[in-house]
Amino acid sequence: MRNLLLLSLIVVLMYLQGRLWFGENSVAEIRSLQTRIAELEAQSAVQQAINDQLRAQVRALKDSGDQDAVIEQARERFGLIRPGETLFLFEDE
Repeated sequence: MRNLLLLSLIVVLMYLQGRLWFGENSVAEIRSLQTRIAELEAQSAVQQAINDQLRAQVRALKDSGDQDAVIEQARERFGLIRPGETLFLFEDE
């Protein structure tokens, strides 16, 4: 009787250890998910910074008193120049 109880406890312990190390929600899987979360948080921070820059550009363009921002965007995006100016374009190698 005692041997049967001991054997049963060993089997249950082995089963639980197997699930802990190799089964669903195992230690390895949790570590992998934590690494993935850290990567996604870093990507999210980068995207948030880009969004903040874009919002600042939109605010500058909407501000009716800031004509310099509109002129700068027209020059950069469309290559517009003022009369009497010369535009130089350089090709990337």
